[in-house]
Amino acid sequence: MTTKINSDTSDGLKITSDTSGVLDIQSAGTTKMTVGTTIDIQGNELVLDADADTSIHASTDDRIDFKTAGTDRVHFTSQGNVGVGTNAPTHLADAYKTIEVKGTDTNGSGVVLATSTAGIQTQMISSDASGVGSIGTRTNHPCTFSINNSEKMRINTSGQLSVGSSNVVANSTFTHNGDSEFAIGCQNTAGGTASQIAIRFMRNTNTDVGSITTTNNATAFNTSSDYRLKENIDYTFDATSRLKQLKPARFNFIADDTNTIVDGFIAHEVSSIVPEAIAGTKDATKVQDVYDDDGNVTGTETVPDYQGIDQSKLVPLLVKTIQELEARITALES
Repeated sequence: MTTKINSDTSDGLKITSDTSGVLDIQSAGTTKMTVGTTIDIQGNELVLDADADTSIHASTDDRIDFKTAGTDRVHFTSQGNVGVGTNAPTHLADAYKTIEVKGTDTNGSGVVLATSTAGIQTQMISSDASGVGSIGTRTNHPCTFSINNSEKMRINTSGQLSVGSSNVVANSTFTHNGDSEFAIGCQNTAGGTASQIAIRFMRNTNTDVGSITTTNNATAFNTSSDYRLKENIDYTFDATSRLKQLKPARFNFIADDTNTIVDGFIAHEVSSIVPEAIAGTKDATKVQDVYDDDGNVTGTETVPDYQGIDQSKLVPLLVKTIQELEARITALES
């Protein structure tokens, strides 16, 4: 094989070989690069800067590594996976830490995910010059949120939100009006006027057990009371003796100022008289997660599980007592 090194004023320095061979570039007797029909650096590093800490390396394990400032930054594996900030990517693209995509001052920037058959599906767009940011779908598809590969929340194409289910109740909405007021609404189309808003509470049997409804002027808190839901109805119980056992008190909550005095009851003192008015058990505790400032679980702690009271459950006892007192007054007057 003939190898020529030649220089002229038009082409500069040339290293050529005849068509029958290849050109080997060696150091200390070891081939570092072969030039033939292809250029082969044979697993050696292609150094790109003066201090030799920025390079491209094709190692013998069928992967390509990109290094800057002496540290590997990007990796292409033999499976075709790309790793940014990790040297062992297990997916088509794995990235650790923050990936920042910047656009122009007027157009913003973003990431668009598309399929080959259905067109553009999902987009994540940063704020543009108008200050508007967007995460969602560009075409007519719902936007879903998953945990552990299971759907947990969905926004359908009408802007209705469902949490824990892919089925959105008709006309339901979650809204925020910009004044730190949060509204949960469902337009009542089952019998009320179009201006009524309702939140329905349902059991697994799809039976309504309560609701919060509004009109143009008022709000009502409703619990189920239809006669078709009840049996063993008794109108002759003694309410007065039970009412006399109740111990109304005046107090302030520990979290409030000591001058903030309110009227009420102590939950466990009511539980034996009107048990349906009390939620929870006296002196109960529960275990809850402890989180750091980044929202990561760092442990658990045992805290009080406080009792609660629904004072509206005392109304039937009050009404029946008034009726009994009225009967006694009437009898005395006679």
